[in-house]
Amino acid sequence: MSDIISLLEHQDSLLRYARSLTGSNDAADLVQETYINAIQYQRNGKEISSPLAFLMTTLRNVFFDSVQKNKKYSVNEYVDEIIDESPTVQQQVISEKEFVYLCELISELPPKMRQSFVLKKVYGFTYREIGKQLGTSPKTVRCQVATAFKRLRHAK
Repeated sequence: MSDIISLLEHQDSLLRYARSLTGSNDAADLVQETYINAIQYQRNGKEISSPLAFLMTTLRNVFFDSVQKNKKYSVNEYVDEIIDESPTVQQQVISEKEFVYLCELISELPPKMRQSFVLKKVYGFTYREIGKQLGTSPKTVRCQVATAFKRLRHAK
């Protein structure tokens, strides 16, 4: 059975996911509510076999429940907001070209630097998480990401 400590190990991932859903306004509240639900689930004698998957699903459900309860957005307002912010065709073409160019520049970075940069800036991992995954120190990862930024800026 998964214990509370194993649930808390995923706090950073939950916060990143909550920020992506809320724009960081209510991220901490969503994470707290998610933990409350998970602990109540365990106290009811139910087992959590995959803590991260369970927490992410619970967080998403808590988010949708809060949207429904608070009526922050009606479905129509949400759709209107997305449509209003949708780029024009011209903007999309320019953005796609810039994106392809950026991807080409990133692919030219040295492998460890590229991996560090992508894991940090695309996937939102912490320097510590990246260091563990790549077998290097968080300080080295931070330097690699900073160097990658410099190279990408000067390439334009």
